[in-house]
Amino acid sequence: MKLKYLLKLQFIYCLLGLLFNLLSWIFIAYNYQALTPTIPVEGIAAMSIYGIFLLTAYFRKIGWYRFLMFISMIIFGYGGVVKHIFSLSQSPELYHSFSAGITGIMINIFGVVLNLIATLGLFKITTTEK
Repeated sequence: MKLKYLLKLQFIYCLLGLLFNLLSWIFIAYNYQALTPTIPVEGIAAMSIYGIFLLTAYFRKIGWYRFLMFISMIIFGYGGVVKHIFSLSQSPELYHSFSAGITGIMINIFGVVLNLIATLGLFKITTTEK
């Protein structure tokens, strides 16, 4: 996979995470239950920081990029996948709905897979990429 394509997919993941947390924040503002137990402002902050991490690849700091994607994979793998799977199975009342919980988990699985690809360096940098 070309780095340029990987970064586009990671940017999509970042946007999906931001939108999911923004929607959860809006639900709270209108006195509805949040989509997940994650505090939306914290989720928005985490996804914003992740977006900044992606800039390391844009600026060709590939060692830093791979390191930051490793850190992101651990954080989103645990907090966004494992933790939500256990919470959804043990305390489903913390979620707006089962489908909201599964959606959040699936978004993060998508991101973890992309971060694994980045961490392992399973991408190609072409000379024509900018």
